[in-house]
Order: sequence, then structure tokens, then C-alpha cells
Amino acid sequence: MEREGGAGMGESAGADTTPKEAEAPLSSEEFPVTDVAASDHPSDQPSRKLWFDWSDRDQRVLLVLALLVFAGIGWHWIRWRARGVELVEIRRLPQREYDFKIDINQATWVEWMQLPGIGEVLARQIVADREQLGPFQQIADLKRVKGVGTVTFDTIQPWLICSDCKIGTAH
Repeated sequence: MEREGGAGMGESAGADTTPKEAEAPLSSEEFPVTDVAASDHPSDQPSRKLWFDWSDRDQRVLLVLALLVFAGIGWHWIRWRARGVELVEIRRLPQREYDFKIDINQATWVEWMQLPGIGEVLARQIVADREQLGPFQQIADLKRVKGVGTVTFDTIQPWLICSDCKIGTAH
């Protein structure tokens, strides 16, 4: 090493007396200082804590568990798709406009209104006729009511019954 200030120890008098760059102290930028001794074995290295302060090992375990969950979901989805989706069969009854029968001697005006071609006025007239003239003796007696003609009678006849009729209890 050279010293500042004067010649000596075999140095020439005209030599540069400033310290050389090679002798300058090393900065921490050139060689970072670590507190850990250098080792090649992974177990000697400190574990890094990156995500939620979890170690590398914890993160790997979480990754493996997540992969297993997604693999299980995928496996079940593939099995479900492979066996085919069974469509639900909905059986419907044939559409029926009216699936009931009314007794001509006991039906209220509301029940009469359920039949095609019978409105509130005609339904009330049928009930009033039955109350004034007595019960119908047969289904055809319904024609005695003003407003019930042949066309209306033929339309509603399939839904009429007469439980206490003495004549023509058909239907």
C-alpha cells in the first residue's frame, strides 16, 4: 500500500500519492451484505414470507389443495357430462275444456256460468225457473227456460246430469 505524503520504501519522488481506486473500501451496492452464511442446501436458507406472511411451504400446500379441489370438480363435471343428461319428461293430460258435470236440479248460478254459452243472466234465469216451477223432470226440460235454445242446449248437454230425474236420466 502506498502512503500519502512523501517518498519512501522504494518509491520514486514523483509518484502519485493519492490512494488508488482498487484500495477504496467496497460499497454495499457492489456486494450486498447478508446476515446468512452462504450455503447450497435449501434447508439452510431462510423461508420467504410473501403472501399473507405464509412461508413457501404453506403456499405450496395451499396450491396442492387448490389443485386437488379443482381436479375433483373437473372429474365430477366430466363424469356428469359423459353419462348424458337425462331430460325430465313432463307428461300432460290432454286438454279438456270442462271436465265436470253439474246436476241440473242442484247447481247454483255460479256453477251454471262455468258452462260454455251460459252467462250470469242466463245462469240466474235457470236457477229462478227451477225455483218457481219446481225441479226439472228430465234434462230436456232445460229448454223451457227463456234463452236456452237448441244450440245452447246441444252445447252444454255433455256436462249435464240429473240425479233425481224420473224421465230420461241419460247423461
